Amino acid sequence: MYFFKDSKQRIWLICFNGRIGYLQNNKFYNFENQAFLKDLNFNTFIADIFEDSKNNIWFSQSVNRIKKLDTANVITNFNELKSPANNKFKTAKLVENTSGEIKVLISNTKKQNNKEIQSSSLKDSIWKSINLSLYHKNTFINLRRKTQKNLKALIP
Repeated sequence: MYFFKDSKQRIWLICFNGRIGYLQNNKFYNFENQAFLKDLNFNTFIADIFEDSKNNIWFSQSVNRIKKLDTANVITNFNELKSPANNKFKTAKLVENTSGEIKVLISNTKKQNNKEIQSSSLKDSIWKSINLSLYHKNTFINLRRKTQKNLKALIP
């Protein structure tokens, strides 16, 4: 199970079967009592959750299975992104660059087992080596911390 706390103080719970629910004000919400969650479920485990600067919540299962939940609980699917030709990466992470654009990041294995971080926008499938100057300096620190959080850190 995976947990994520958003700016509305919802604690999102992601199950291994792809079902999504959240806890808010001591009440649990899932697809049975919160209609928009029916369209937010995935068929397997979700690899990443991210909240952008506009308080949209992004969920990704893979580079071509991404959903955005906006502040009005409207869900938008992003299923057109294609993996890079050299498809030797394990997971994709969602981040926001300094221009407010959501990017998908992967760590791709290149020749001689060297790793390269590549990024693509959600609008095209052009994968480029990451330009660190396009991101806030805390972006990668936060990505690292995000993978180390545990349940105690989420509960006030």
